[in-house]
Amino acid sequence: RNQLYDAMHWGKDLDAGLVVLDEAHFLGDPDRGVVWEEVIIYLPVRVRLLLLSATVANAAQIARWLEFVRDEPCATVTSNQRPVPLYPIFLLPDGELTPLKTKRGLFGKVQHFVDEEAKRRRGWMGTHLPPFSRILAALDHADLLPAIFFLKSRADCDAAVKLVAGARLNVDVEVLERLDRELDAWLEEYPFLAGMAEDLAQILRVQAASHHAGHLPLWKLLVERLMQKGLLKAIFSTSTVAAGVNFPARTVVITQSDRFNGREFVELRATDLLQMTGRAGRRGMDNIGFA
Repeated sequence: RNQLYDAMHWGKDLDAGLVVLDEAHFLGDPDRGVVWEEVIIYLPVRVRLLLLSATVANAAQIARWLEFVRDEPCATVTSNQRPVPLYPIFLLPDGELTPLKTKRGLFGKVQHFVDEEAKRRRGWMGTHLPPFSRILAALDHADLLPAIFFLKSRADCDAAVKLVAGARLNVDVEVLERLDRELDAWLEEYPFLAGMAEDLAQILRVQAASHHAGHLPLWKLLVERLMQKGLLKAIFSTSTVAAGVNFPARTVVITQSDRFNGREFVELRATDLLQMTGRAGRRGMDNIGFA
């Protein structure tokens, strides 16, 4: 959009033949949708336009609007196949992992838990944060790591990393040595990050980190690279990371049905859920992704 504004300000033509708009479902976002709309409306008709999204339900309707706005034919290409199949599972408070559902509905043990929880309205689900060290240990025992935990706020992400400090996890000495070398190299390249020595030591201790918009860009980049290289067991993040950041994991963990949108806590939409679970399953590394 900024490039379009600059070109219009100077009375020049945009130097492009193709524009790709990723995360096109943000057309429906109350705050950010205007950016996608203005690009579509102001973009010269001669420039081809490609919109990408994994979570648009009304692609044909958007295509008709594009044809109306740009007076050019618009085709839709749809695929319902995930590169890595997704399998939903449920973690019971005692650490047992079960399927989430069957063809007839919720899995029996899950349905029983939901019914009992509705009666009691208590237990760890009603406390501020779930016992992440126990959850991480259960996932590690079932070989379901690395995992991305999607939490509702930045404060929860930072607190979760401290909660997993005592988790009893399988230790791979070679991976820890690689992680140590990676952190040393990062500090050598960016010595001013020495002030975050305690945070870096925390990563080395638990092979986990938090990642959200409140962090320094270089910190976020470090966490992303460590995850991509398979050196972390877990990332604790807000739902916004699901769009635009490439660090898939074997498992995605969702602990609540709401999220913070910058102003208030709102219910997760189907689009939000699909974006988050879309990070489960690493292509070329996992046969199945788990949520």
